[in-house]
Amino acid sequence: MRRALLAGAALWLGARAAAAQTPPAANQSDPLSRAMRDELTRSMAELRLDTLPRPYFVAYRIDEVETAEAEASLGSLVHGTDARVRRLRVELRVGDYEFDNTNFVGMGGGPAFSMLAGLRGGALLPLDDQYQEIRRQLWLATDGAYKRAVEQLAQKQAALQNQTRTEHLPDFAKEPPAVVTDVVPAPPLDRAAAEALVRGLSGAFRAFPEVYTSGVSWSAGVVRTRYLSSEGSAFTRSSPWLELRIHASTQAVDGMPVGDAVTIYGGSPTDLPARNQLIDSVRALAARLTRLRQTPVAEVYNGPVLFEGDAAAELFNQVFAPRLVAS
Repeated sequence: MRRALLAGAALWLGARAAAAQTPPAANQSDPLSRAMRDELTRSMAELRLDTLPRPYFVAYRIDEVETAEAEASLGSLVHGTDARVRRLRVELRVGDYEFDNTNFVGMGGGPAFSMLAGLRGGALLPLDDQYQEIRRQLWLATDGAYKRAVEQLAQKQAALQNQTRTEHLPDFAKEPPAVVTDVVPAPPLDRAAAEALVRGLSGAFRAFPEVYTSGVSWSAGVVRTRYLSSEGSAFTRSSPWLELRIHASTQAVDGMPVGDAVTIYGGSPTDLPARNQLIDSVRALAARLTRLRQTPVAEVYNGPVLFEGDAAAELFNQVFAPRLVAS
């Protein structure tokens, strides 16, 4: 046996490889995709804990996130970093399409807990393309997901045992498998070029001494997603993004802080305006703040206010209606 299982670990009993759809063939040159396919095939065929139900659906999703950041102020670089991380999310269902462990919140957290865990990022995977280690991490994550799933199913069955259900909607819908591959390559993250850009743009603020604080930040990244399910569905895609932010602040003559910012979004550096246009945006922002410093203070108004339309109805609902209800 490839692994010695600890007491209480899920038993891997060879049984029903034909019970599930065969996952699509993995890219043999990609250890990550190959590990996903091999572990998914084995999980559907062999994963079981004593006499408890087997999983009828398993899906792996791996998001590989690569980011880079650069920030400068008055022509000097103040921050620059890059990062890369891989996160795994496992969706595992026990029972059947009509009734499974999902759509229920129990003592163990139920699907709501699993959803929140997914939003927090899931399990970390190694960054190196080491087939055996990636597969081991997939095995550990699948084992934990299976134990939680059978516990959730038992809680759900116990909770609904003495309840009358007026509607019998299936917990999961079976769809024909789909395989989609994103062939559009993501642009490279050139941090050196980004650092040169933010240095040059932030240096334009030196011509505006009445702007007290300023900066230009650049952040970009790409999310490469691999998905594989036991039904045979699979997809790979790349989702690039980029953000350039120009910000500044000062203080009005009466002491009131004044600030403003310009943010530009895109998918790659080619989506940004030309450099001279960006310089114009910096100067326009600085000039606008300089003028705002001299803006007179607004006078205090003390008088009637007229509410019309939906605003009048909402005002009555929030202010007057509660006072008309007998306590």
